[in-house]
Amino acid sequence: MYTCRPAIRTLALLAAALAAAGCSDGGPTPPEEQVPAFIAVVAGTGQVAEVGTQLPLPLVVQVRTIEGEPVPGVTVDWSTLQGGVPNPASSTTDADGRASTRLTLATTAGEDSVVATVRGTQTSGRVGVRGMPGPAVQLRTVPDSVVTYWFSGWSNVQAAASDRYGNPLPELNIAWTSLEPQYASVESLGGGNARIDPAYPGRARVVAQAGPLADT
Repeated sequence: MYTCRPAIRTLALLAAALAAAGCSDGGPTPPEEQVPAFIAVVAGTGQVAEVGTQLPLPLVVQVRTIEGEPVPGVTVDWSTLQGGVPNPASSTTDADGRASTRLTLATTAGEDSVVATVRGTQTSGRVGVRGMPGPAVQLRTVPDSVVTYWFSGWSNVQAAASDRYGNPLPELNIAWTSLEPQYASVESLGGGNARIDPAYPGRARVVAQAGPLADT
């Protein structure tokens, strides 16, 4: 008696093999994992603003692979070297691999670096910014008083202006005046320095002035 069962089984195995091959060759290939390799600064570097204030523009970086492709969906942590405050302190890269934050500068004048680091890695980049002193709110002469003798020569005094955080303002123009020139005269030497020349025994008051600020 003739049977076709072996042939049917063989055809079934062949069909299964072809189906497996079709799924392997013709189906979609899962994307390879994008590994962050470096961070490029996109915008915000080189900004200058008054200390203690927020920079006018956001800081923007892009996370890229070794081939230069953007890496979306990774967390970037923000920190500073001189005490500025980033807000937010962390952000997630968008479809273009970009992340951003806003920065409030520290209260100490000078250069600061904002460090962007991909969380869980050592991949980082830096954005350079600068804080400038604010308006002068205080003027002080040093020393507070001097004793000179008209026959022994002159004495040096100095005036220093500072903002509300105590940052010095060395470029501020300071004018000097003697209120009793018959006893002593004063000559500005620039840079906040002055020389007092005694003229006659007596008490003389010397005033340093910068705009509305003054100290005697």
